[in-house]
Amino acid sequence: MCHENVILESDVEVFTENRKKIGWQKTVAKLLGLSSQQQVSFLELNGGIDNRTYSLLLLLANKHPNYTLEKRRKTVSAEDLIQETATGAEIKALRKSIITNPKTGKCMTQGRMASLLGLTGKSLIYNYEKGKQSPSKQCWTLFLLIVDKHPKFKLKPLD
Repeated sequence: MCHENVILESDVEVFTENRKKIGWQKTVAKLLGLSSQQQVSFLELNGGIDNRTYSLLLLLANKHPNYTLEKRRKTVSAEDLIQETATGAEIKALRKSIITNPKTGKCMTQGRMASLLGLTGKSLIYNYEKGKQSPSKQCWTLFLLIVDKHPKFKLKPLD
C-alpha cells in the first residue's frame, strides 16, 4: 500500500500560518525534527521550505488537503512523529519489501520511491541505499507514512 499525493509544494505563507496555529517556533522545530527555533525562523523569513517538511507541518496542523495523521496507539504524542533515519541497508530492505505488483511479485523501484517522496530521479535513492548520503529525518518519516510502515502513526485519506 502506498499513499499518493502526500508531498505538497511548499508555500511560506501557509507554513507560517499553520506553524502559528501549532505553537511557538521552538515547539514546531522540535516536532518537525529541525535543529533549532532559528531554523524555523530562517525558513519563514527567507523561504526555501523543503516540500517534505512543509507536508509534515500540514499533517501536524491537520490542514493537509488529502490526509490526516492517525495514531496507532492512544499513548502516542506528536513528538513521536519524526523517526531517526535508517541505514542504507535498512532503506533498501524496506523498499524491496514493498510489493507493488502482487501478480509478478515486483518490488518498489528506486524511481517509484523517489517519485513518492517528490525527489527528482532515482540517483538520490541509490545514494541513500549505498550509504553515500542519508535522507533527512523528515524525508524518512514521510516515506514510512507513505508506505504505512511508521511505527506510531498512519495516514488516513480524506474522503
